[in-house]
Amino acid sequence: MIPTTYDGEGQAGIRAKIQAEIIKVAPTATFNNDYVIAGLLSTVVGGKVTVTAKVESGKLKDSFTFEIIERKLLTDAAIPTIEIAEPKASVETKIQQALEKLIAGAQKGVDYTISRLNEIAMPGSTITISAIVGSTKLKTPSAITLEVGKANISIIKKPTIAAGSDLDAHKETILTEIQKLPGCSEIVKNDLTFAGATHAGSRITVTPSTASGVAKLTGTISIVVEKADITKSLPSYTQGVSMQGIKD
Repeated sequence: MIPTTYDGEGQAGIRAKIQAEIIKVAPTATFNNDYVIAGLLSTVVGGKVTVTAKVESGKLKDSFTFEIIERKLLTDAAIPTIEIAEPKASVETKIQQALEKLIAGAQKGVDYTISRLNEIAMPGSTITISAIVGSTKLKTPSAITLEVGKANISIIKKPTIAAGSDLDAHKETILTEIQKLPGCSEIVKNDLTFAGATHAGSRITVTPSTASGVAKLTGTISIVVEKADITKSLPSYTQGVSMQGIKD
């Protein structure tokens, strides 16, 4: 009986397996002299292989068939999008279900590993799935890298900025709102670039900055500074009454 054989083992290796089985029943039988092999491709893929004794052989008769088990490439798996801040357990379930559809019975730790998976999927991070050498389900080397989306800062609640107000205070407010986005609690001001001043009618923009910010964030925040209220700049006048010419 031919030991379990998988695609990719190579023609020479599978022929050696067949010869090892043949000599158990006919020690001096050899390939081409006593038997032939059909269905064995030079680049071995899954499929049936038939070993048939040659009519002229004085050592063998009949034939037998065995199957080369076809393994799958991880890159053929259709894994759904990994959402920002998606819990680790949910990500693992998505991967498991996708691989189950690709090839039944694939198991984490037996057929594949998952690396760089945090407790939640961090924005801008990558997760790598790799086939384990010796897997009976997945071909090696074989790997797939999943990219987690970036957090869009343009959707935050924007503060109202009055003309001449303290820009630094607004920076803190904007940062706090960004930190409320899923997976962004560790974002700091250095991850952002603030441009503009609090002049009436001007525009303040905020964009991702530094390797860290660009890796995790996308989008632009744009806030127009309020117009100046001219009534607040008018001098105050007091209307008086002249007492001249008034007699008792």
